[in-house]
Amino acid sequence: MLECTRTFLNGGNTGIQRVVRNVVFHSAKLSESLNVSCIPVVWSGNGFIALKKAPKVSPCLPIKILQHIESKKISSETLIDAFQKTKIGRYLETMIISLYHRRKSSKTSQFAVDDDDYSYWLEQISDIIFSFWRYPIEFIFQRVNRFQNGDILLFLDLPWHYYFLHKIKNAATYKKMHIGFVLFDIIPITHTHTCDPHLSKIFCNWLPDVLSVSNFFVTISHSVLKEFEHLLSSEHFVKKQILGGKFRLGGDLGGYQKLYETRPKIESLILNLEKTGFYLSVGTIEPRKNHHHLIDAFEQLWLEGLNVKMVIAGKRGWLCENIIQRIKTHPKYNQSLFWLKDLNDAELSLAYSEANAVICPSIAEGFNLPIVESLRHRTPVFASDIPVHREIGRDFCTYFKLGSPKELSNLLFKHEKMKCILGTKSVFEYEWPDWFSSTRELIQTVLDLTINYK
Repeated sequence: MLECTRTFLNGGNTGIQRVVRNVVFHSAKLSESLNVSCIPVVWSGNGFIALKKAPKVSPCLPIKILQHIESKKISSETLIDAFQKTKIGRYLETMIISLYHRRKSSKTSQFAVDDDDYSYWLEQISDIIFSFWRYPIEFIFQRVNRFQNGDILLFLDLPWHYYFLHKIKNAATYKKMHIGFVLFDIIPITHTHTCDPHLSKIFCNWLPDVLSVSNFFVTISHSVLKEFEHLLSSEHFVKKQILGGKFRLGGDLGGYQKLYETRPKIESLILNLEKTGFYLSVGTIEPRKNHHHLIDAFEQLWLEGLNVKMVIAGKRGWLCENIIQRIKTHPKYNQSLFWLKDLNDAELSLAYSEANAVICPSIAEGFNLPIVESLRHRTPVFASDIPVHREIGRDFCTYFKLGSPKELSNLLFKHEKMKCILGTKSVFEYEWPDWFSSTRELIQTVLDLTINYK
C-alpha cells in the first residue's frame, strides 16, 4: 500500500510530488513481474481509500481556491477562522462532529478512535472535505481498504499534517503488518534556518511518531541514509530495531513532458535566449537553494563585461521575500536575469536541452533531481560541493565551494571562453536509472527489508 495523501490532495510537480506520482504510476506496471500487488491509498478520515490511478498534477478545486487566496497574502488559517465564526460555519462544524460521532462508533474502520477525541476530527475537516471532493462515491460508502496479515503500508508521501499515525499504532491489525516510510531528508533538523519554522516543528513531531509505528525506512540517497543512521544513534531517539535501505530517484521526466504543450511565449523566450546562450537553475525559491550565491556570481560576470544570461526556474517558496525582491528589482531583470515561475515538464525539458549548463548551488539536499535530469539531457552541470551532489553527479559535474561566489564566477568565465569543462567526464557517458527502474529498486528494497525483519 503506497500512501500518497498529500500529493493526491495538493497536486504539484516538483520534488516529492514528482517522486510520488512517478512511483505510483510505475508501480502498477511492476506488480506482476515482482509478484506483489501495489495499491496507492489515501487517508479519508476514517481509513485508507484505494486509488485507481496516480495522483494528478493539479490540486483539487478547494485546494486551488485556498492557494489563490494565499497568493493574495491571506492565510488559509485566517479564512477558516473567519468562516467558523459565521452561522453556516458553526452549523457545518456541529454537523461534522455529529456525523463522525455516529460513524466512528461503527465497525467499518480498522482505525477506530476514542469517543471524546474531538480534536482529531476537527483537525481533519479540511482533508475529509477534499477527499470527498476527489472521490465522492468511495467516501460516502467508505470503501476503505481492509489490511490483512503481512500487508505492507509504505508512507511514500509526506504525512506531516496527518494524525492517523496514532490510530494505526492502536489498531488491532498494526502488529500484523509491515509499516515503513520513505525519508527524503532530515534538513528540518540539520539546517533548521533554511526551513519554514512551522514545518520544521511539524517534522520534528512527525519523525518520532512515524518511527514508533514503523519497522523499516527507505531513504532517497546514501547520504541521507548515513545522516539518519547517525541521528538514530544519538540520545534524542529511543532505541528500537528498525531496518533501513535506500533507492535512487529517476533521472527522466517520467514521460510527463509528452502530456504538455510548450506555451508559445515560453518557447520563444527559451529559443531566443539560446541564440546567445543562457544558464539555468531549477528549484523552488527558498533559502536552501542558495539563489543569493547564484546572483552574486553572475553580478561578477556582468561587471567583467560578459553578456551571460541567467534563468531561474522555480515557484515561490518560503522565507524568500528578500531574494524575490532582489530578483524583481535587479537592473538586469528580464534582460539578463529571468524568473520563470511555472514551467511544465515540456518547457522544462526544452530549457534543459537548450541551456549552456545547469547550476545547482544548494546548501543542503536529500537528492536534487535537476542534477540527474540535466545530465540525462546531456547538459553540463555546476554543483555546490556537498556530499549528495558528489554521490549522484560523480565525476560528471563541476563542483564549487559554498560561500565563494567568486569561485563559481571564475568557473563560468572559463566555461564561456572555452565552451567546455575541464576535468570532468563527458555528460554523454552519464548513466542513471529512469523512473521505471527507480520504482523497481524501491519496491525490491521494501520487500527485502520486510523479509529480513524479525
